[in-house]
Amino acid sequence: MSRSLLASKLYIPPPRPRLRVVLRPRLIECLNAGLGGRLTLISAPAGFGKTTLVSEWVAALTSFPLPGRRGEEGGVAWVSLDEGDNDPARFWTYVLAAVNTLQPGLGDDALALLHSLQPPPIEAVLTALINGIASLPQGNHGGRPYVLVLDDYHVVEGPTIHEALAFLLEHLPPGLHLLLSSRADPPLPLSRLRARGELAELRADDLRFTPAEAAAFLNQVMGLNLAMKDIAVLETRTEGWIAGLQLAALSMRGRDAERKASFIQAFSGSHRYILDYLVEEVLRRQPEAIQSFLLQTSILDRLSGSLCDAILGERQPVMPSSFAPGPSPASAQAILEHLEGANLFIVPLDDERGWYRYHRLFGDLLRANLEQAHPGQVPELHRRAASWYGRHGFPAEGVGHALAAGDVEEAARLVEQSVGEMLWVRGEVATLLRWLAMLPEPLVRSRPRLCLAYAWALFLSVQFEAVGSHVQDAERALDEASLPADSPERQDMIGQIAVMRAMLANFQGDIPSALSLSRQALALVSESNLLLRAALAGNLGGAYAGIGDFVAAAEAFAEAARLYRVTGGAFGCLLASGYAGHMQLALGQLGRAAETYRHTLKLTAEFGGRSSLGTRIAHVGLGRLSYEWNDLDDAKRRLAPAVEEAERQGDEKMGPGPQLLLDGYLALARVHQAEGASDRALEMMSRANRFAAMHAASYPGQAKAAQARLWLALGDLAAAAQWAEESGQGVDDALDHVREYEHLTLAQVLIATQRPGDALRLLKRLHATAEAGHRKGSAVHCLALQALALQAQGQVEEALRALEQAMRLAAVAEPEGYVRLFVDEGAPMAQLLRQAASRGIAAEHVTKLLTAFATPGAGEGKRAAPVPPSLLLHPPQESPLEPLTAREIEVLRLIAEGASNDDIAAQLVIAVTTVKKHVSNILGKLGANSRTQAAARARDLDLLPSR
Repeated sequence: MSRSLLASKLYIPPPRPRLRVVLRPRLIECLNAGLGGRLTLISAPAGFGKTTLVSEWVAALTSFPLPGRRGEEGGVAWVSLDEGDNDPARFWTYVLAAVNTLQPGLGDDALALLHSLQPPPIEAVLTALINGIASLPQGNHGGRPYVLVLDDYHVVEGPTIHEALAFLLEHLPPGLHLLLSSRADPPLPLSRLRARGELAELRADDLRFTPAEAAAFLNQVMGLNLAMKDIAVLETRTEGWIAGLQLAALSMRGRDAERKASFIQAFSGSHRYILDYLVEEVLRRQPEAIQSFLLQTSILDRLSGSLCDAILGERQPVMPSSFAPGPSPASAQAILEHLEGANLFIVPLDDERGWYRYHRLFGDLLRANLEQAHPGQVPELHRRAASWYGRHGFPAEGVGHALAAGDVEEAARLVEQSVGEMLWVRGEVATLLRWLAMLPEPLVRSRPRLCLAYAWALFLSVQFEAVGSHVQDAERALDEASLPADSPERQDMIGQIAVMRAMLANFQGDIPSALSLSRQALALVSESNLLLRAALAGNLGGAYAGIGDFVAAAEAFAEAARLYRVTGGAFGCLLASGYAGHMQLALGQLGRAAETYRHTLKLTAEFGGRSSLGTRIAHVGLGRLSYEWNDLDDAKRRLAPAVEEAERQGDEKMGPGPQLLLDGYLALARVHQAEGASDRALEMMSRANRFAAMHAASYPGQAKAAQARLWLALGDLAAAAQWAEESGQGVDDALDHVREYEHLTLAQVLIATQRPGDALRLLKRLHATAEAGHRKGSAVHCLALQALALQAQGQVEEALRALEQAMRLAAVAEPEGYVRLFVDEGAPMAQLLRQAASRGIAAEHVTKLLTAFATPGAGEGKRAAPVPPSLLLHPPQESPLEPLTAREIEVLRLIAEGASNDDIAAQLVIAVTTVKKHVSNILGKLGANSRTQAAARARDLDLLPSR
């Protein structure tokens, strides 16, 4: 566990010895029955024994641990909440750390998202958790789920946490049950859960001691030996309220029977009156040293011997001989152990009895008495607590005490010590902002580290408009600070300011400034500050990608991945690595992209094997490559699960997630269409368009252009032409990499609608910009489309030269080459390739492509038909014939070789009746009366190679 987390908050309070507790089987049974639903709520005012009951129940559950679960914890995770947990990052960090006690690593993916440089919406974090929990076995004891206990949930006031917990409850898998203990009903959808039968409830009336339980408590646990009539009076007047009975019992200890009877007769009134009376009674009956100890240490949320010694200072209590042999100062640790043994409202927080806390109710009452009796002592006590926390390496815990003491200078110093951990380890941005707001503004503005802390906290909470002024304050305060110019501290802050300005420019869309400032910052940030350098490299990668310099972007993302890997930043490392692959893919470096994607998956295994956004980016990238290489089975095997997981994980709510999902949808649509499954392709394209419409600001035209390509593939030229008209694309548009896909689509539409001259004008300009940007894939596509446009104009020689140029570029340093880029252009491209083959142009690559056209696929495994009818865009202008389908071309080739219908059926694994139908269609389309005439006509049209 990280040192920044307090292990005591995850400690499951142990059950008290059987002689010191009242067994309550009726309530235990209710809790057991509640495991069948989603939520158990124990809601009652202070002092009704909520925590004690749950700890007893947990002990009963974990006495039979399920397979694979560790030790005493069994199937239960526990978080003891306090006021500091109103920070969403802190709250969920502790919840996820608790979940990890159920199974190591279970919450790691969610933690990585939560603590990433730009955390996604909390729903995405919780989706990662939910999916991890859903994969867990439920054991073999009646399918009993794991249990997450959130104790003292009433301290949580922030609506953000309530909303996120409601999301978790709504999507809670069967493997997890949530239990909340609270003094009041939380603002969760309790009515809906109650109506569904998914809520179990225990309230104050359920928790009150019955007369029998009151008798057991007073006589067996507290050893008072009271008569039943006296017990009945106490039970009636406390209404079974456990804290009231305990305080009464403590007050009566050591009294004789007559004094007990007098006490009972005087014991009456409301809970508030009883509290005041009994606390006074309990405190007054303690030795003076114990009273002093209780009051002074009541300011602490958690107590240890060393911390309490620091609080007491020189006023160490001198204990009477009844406590220790001879009057002498007693250590705080000895007093804490004495209080626990005396059952005096103190709860251990670990197995070693190193940390304790007062019962919440008792602590509240002690603090009220301290304020009333010794108000002047309170600030000094808080100051001592702050000093102890600062000395012992817990500055964040000391800030609250320093603020309570009114020592803003000490608070500021402790905040400065805490910033790194709170921002980059714990992600407690909300708490940091709250602390900074509590400090005097002039004090903050005079300290450069506090100004920077404010700027980072605002940046990470996406309050970009307020960041700039705090960066300026930091620069001004640093200029005025008495730090040597070459001191490491000054240099570090100068570097942070530069990084902040660079990242702010990128997020505000000022790419030129982002590039310039990022380069400056790299020169200023220390080589040893790997986290900042990793963030800067990623910032540079995003900025380079924004201007279309994918070469520099790929290098920057690779460097970011390397640095994040060294720092252990799994999320950043995998994301940057996946992005590097995308840049290489855009550059047409298909082999390098595949290698980078596979390396990303190896890194996933290195970081524990759990999928992340970067992992899914790699799978989608590999799926797109498999499609390009015409390995449709592998493309589906990678794309479909990656898209499904991205939807489950809520990737669309994360910065790079929407592009991942859109890429996946569009790639799957292409795969389905290549298989001839047009209905599935249309359905996937519909999903892509709906998704793009939800993110219209980022993806205004990509999905619509892909839809136009699908319409071309289906032969719906009118719909494709309408897209071209409505899209606002023009042949003479200013060109950039952002809309290149749409402009290439426009060129395809122009060729298909008999406007090859306009297409050529556009394609030549597109080719020039693609070449300048080193986007080899785009350059190859431009040349391939130029060849088709020239072919449509009857300029066959020029078309073949353009095709040869495309082939030469496609084959450079890429043995895998481009396949679907050519195949997807349909029959006109097939015809042109056959002409190229007859002239020996790029023989090896052309043969590979013709094989992809003429067979059900290439490479290992089953392949779907690579040239479905929908991809035959249109016949060349010089031929008025209806184009042949891919299957008809296969049949025609076999006819020309002299194969019979039976031979053709056997080779293509189809029925003879189907062969006859294909033959009839071929004869009709070619205007032939016989097989021989059809073969001759096909050779004349260059549909078959000449003999």
